[in-house]
Amino acid sequence: MSYQIPKPEVDRLKKSIPTDEAEALETTLLQWRLRALHFLLVVIILLGVPRYVVPLLKIAQTEQSLWLLCVYWLVYLGLIGLALGPKLDYRIRGWGLLLLAYLNALSSFLFMGLAGS
Repeated sequence: MSYQIPKPEVDRLKKSIPTDEAEALETTLLQWRLRALHFLLVVIILLGVPRYVVPLLKIAQTEQSLWLLCVYWLVYLGLIGLALGPKLDYRIRGWGLLLLAYLNALSSFLFMGLAGS
């Protein structure tokens, strides 16, 4: 559960910061969010290669759970798409990252159970 600043406090803070400074702060925060999200996506893609290749090879060798193979590939391709799509709104990219992570976790849980997660 996250802490939210009460509305009267937010209004008081907005009034105490001059408009130019508030806009500059908002711009700075937006730039930071964009850089952080892009960095996170690139790191996930680069470090995720072994994490995705090894299970995919195992699944391909045993010829079991073709649906899991498809889900893993879709998740990984979705992550690549989010990382290479900087023109998308950062909120869409952030929600996409969360949804892909949950989809990946759910498919792993269904395939390997609690012990494999």
